[in-house]
Amino acid sequence: MRVPLTGAAGRRLIVNADDFGLTDAITDGTIEAFEHGILTSASLVGSGDAFERAAAYAAGRPDLDAGVHLMVVGGRSVLGRDEVESLLDDNGRFLPAYGEFMARYLSGGIRDEEVEAEWSAQVARARSAGVRITHLDSHQHLHLVPGLFRIALRIARTNGILAMRFPRVPAIFRRAERGTVRRSLAFLPFRLMEQANLPHLNASGIRTPDRFFGFHSSGHLDQKALRSVLFGVPQGTSELVCHPGRGEPEHSALSGWGYEWRSELDALVSSETRRIVESQGIELTSFAELAALPV
Repeated sequence: MRVPLTGAAGRRLIVNADDFGLTDAITDGTIEAFEHGILTSASLVGSGDAFERAAAYAAGRPDLDAGVHLMVVGGRSVLGRDEVESLLDDNGRFLPAYGEFMARYLSGGIRDEEVEAEWSAQVARARSAGVRITHLDSHQHLHLVPGLFRIALRIARTNGILAMRFPRVPAIFRRAERGTVRRSLAFLPFRLMEQANLPHLNASGIRTPDRFFGFHSSGHLDQKALRSVLFGVPQGTSELVCHPGRGEPEHSALSGWGYEWRSELDALVSSETRRIVESQGIELTSFAELAALPV
């Protein structure tokens, strides 16, 4: 369900699914949330198991706002080991998560030029599949690390990508969002990074949403949490990140995430959600439309 963008001041919301193309179950859920729910946007994983399917779908549906979910942890690289050796573990895969990556990064073990080469390759892979790329974001928000943020901006400008995720998270705790205190503490480093990145962002001309929702309930954006977000969407353009899916099997490598993909999908396609969007006058929009708005 799309609500046309009017261009006037209003409450605009980009509903973006991360991890599109990571697995078949996530890809199926993302497509369902777009075709039957309020999803407007999705971010492709360039090295995902279902990348080809997801990219073909995005290329054939230009009304789906498609971005690239820049990966540097928790998966495999697009480039060969000899090209991105500083990013990989002993098994030739990315380091498992944010903590391990930052420990190596802060000790000088990550080569910036290899991050840039890998991220550029992920963007190029999506582009070569016919995807019109409208925005960039990243797995575990690692593009916000100040040195990496400048790399992401450079890649965006080089590729004519005019929008990017910049998580300005409201400070208000929402009771409906699970894990609020823990997740809010986890976000403190990003608050500091935001201040360091702002001068570079402002000089770049890259557009970003005014607010960012879904961080506190990442992986658990059920109907209650989604309702809370929708009633709190402010004036301007906000992004809501979500993770819809059909549900990963127990043997999946992603089962340890503890995400409730199916609950998120059900919330995004529910009739209650549609009623709230309409009653609140929320305009469902996209990064492409954000980039086209007058400054």
